[in-house]
Amino acid sequence: MKRQDISMIRQILPEEMPFYYYTDRQSPWLLCQSMEAEMSVSDLKQSGLPPLLARPLLKPMIARCGGVLRRHDVLAVAHADRAVRLKGLSPAAFHGLEAVYQSEWLDFCLSFERWSGEQTTRKAHNIVVQLGFPTEHAELLWKFEQRAAVGAFQSCWHPVRTHGRPTLAWCRLDIDLTSGYCLIEEIQSDWLRFVGHARRRLQCRAPRSRELRLTREYEQALQQKYAKIWAEVMMLAVLVLLRDEFAVREVWMHQPEPGAQLKGIT
Repeated sequence: MKRQDISMIRQILPEEMPFYYYTDRQSPWLLCQSMEAEMSVSDLKQSGLPPLLARPLLKPMIARCGGVLRRHDVLAVAHADRAVRLKGLSPAAFHGLEAVYQSEWLDFCLSFERWSGEQTTRKAHNIVVQLGFPTEHAELLWKFEQRAAVGAFQSCWHPVRTHGRPTLAWCRLDIDLTSGYCLIEEIQSDWLRFVGHARRRLQCRAPRSRELRLTREYEQALQQKYAKIWAEVMMLAVLVLLRDEFAVREVWMHQPEPGAQLKGIT
């Protein structure tokens, strides 16, 4: 990307954006991208989408839709944080929203940065989307006395936030605003790995210490809450951003090995 394009994008976007995640949110959002304004369930099943139709947030809607599913209703479930503004929702949508509102929500946040030069496909610039921890993570830092160790759980060589909420993960993007294409250069997270490194160091240096016990418990809490979802939350947040804010039509992503060769990563 050109530096001026990234500057323009950062002027348009707020410094920080909320991104709410509830279990399986990606399924209704993905279905919205693949369906017409109104489709019969039988046509949806013949269109290669049965795996999505069987997902937890969509099954209640399909059971109540009378055989015809509306994109407007599915969109309400995909964006449940804004559903109160939508008019003309069907009973199927309200049934789906009821399931959403009974589930646990995590209030992640998105922030943005620029990345230049190294490990970029076109040897230029990327815009970075940073996924900040939800607010509940602050309680874990206090509970397990990890506040002083925060700097050890992220790398200064990576595009992470230096203030505000710590960065759980980030994604580097090369967007062509003219063509409507985007290349995802990488999606990565340091935090969980680095906490594991810290725990292993303590196991060698202070195997009976209180610090080791607290770090181990903190790692277990992180694994339970975020290990299985951080990548899908990051990917969903990026795709929603690309579609809603930049009208990107096609998204590409490197496979690891060819991407590393192309970018000269050893």
